[in-house]
Amino acid sequence: KIKNPTSNIPGRGMVRVRSYERAGRLTASTARGVRARSVILTRGAIMDWHSTQDREELLILLTGRLRLDIQRPSSRLQSIRLSAGACAVLPQQTPHRVLNPTTVAAHYLYVTAPTGR
Repeated sequence: KIKNPTSNIPGRGMVRVRSYERAGRLTASTARGVRARSVILTRGAIMDWHSTQDREELLILLTGRLRLDIQRPSSRLQSIRLSAGACAVLPQQTPHRVLNPTTVAAHYLYVTAPTGR
């Protein structure tokens, strides 16, 4: 099942998101509550501010380079640069955004899971 295959947000670039909610695609059939998505950010594109809410998130960069901005509880902004093969783990309730500051597309996966399981 593919949701939101592409969205072109003015000033944000092209973002292509593929949703794999059916078990067995990117997640194991026994992984209850786990969600996985494949995201392609074109050059200059931004996946704007959002929060993990009550879920933990694993972000895995497959190709390209990205910048991950994280808003810490102390109101301090932390920027992390990721290259292909790198990953980042975000605890629950972590506001963050993903940016592609380069001139080539970047492809990453993210997996979220409820905490306390």
